[in-house]
Amino acid sequence: MGASVPSGRSVGVPLVYAALFALTLAFGARGAAEPSPAADQLSGTWTNAASDRGLSGIKQGIEEGLAGLFGLGKRVARSRLLEANPPIATLELAITDQSIRVNFGGGRNTGAAPLVWAKSTSAAGDPIKIRYSIAADGVLNMESLGERGAAHHAFFVSHDGDRLRQDVKVESSRLPNDIRYSLEYRRKP
Repeated sequence: MGASVPSGRSVGVPLVYAALFALTLAFGARGAAEPSPAADQLSGTWTNAASDRGLSGIKQGIEEGLAGLFGLGKRVARSRLLEANPPIATLELAITDQSIRVNFGGGRNTGAAPLVWAKSTSAAGDPIKIRYSIAADGVLNMESLGERGAAHHAFFVSHDGDRLRQDVKVESSRLPNDIRYSLEYRRKP
């Protein structure tokens, strides 16, 4: 199995993946070394725009992700997921060319150099590894890996710089579906 290149030759799938990985590193490293104007727009203190701090959206995402589970297994999974994905009242982002820091409140303050995996602790107190990157379009990405699964957080700033959306995707081999939800914030004056 392989992909065709302009010469008509077949290239093996591992080679294609290696090339894509190299391109990702090359473009990602360039973006991380030079802070983009988006870094200034992302940095700051953000307050949750929802009256329930996003709890209803988190619960809906969890319920959709748990579709297919029943009984005690569903109750336990729901409880653990709510513990690991609490509503966030205030979010602080601090981005420089050397580091990215995200403070979720409640002692959940994470930080690392761009594109470097760093040790951290999840909301549930479990050890995790995190990595940050800023995409060419100005989106801040935070990946986390733990024993129970992985999560991806994408932070999007509105064009006027006054609103922030956090899209969250939680993956685990123990879940029937991915957990997905979004939180909306306003810049704190």
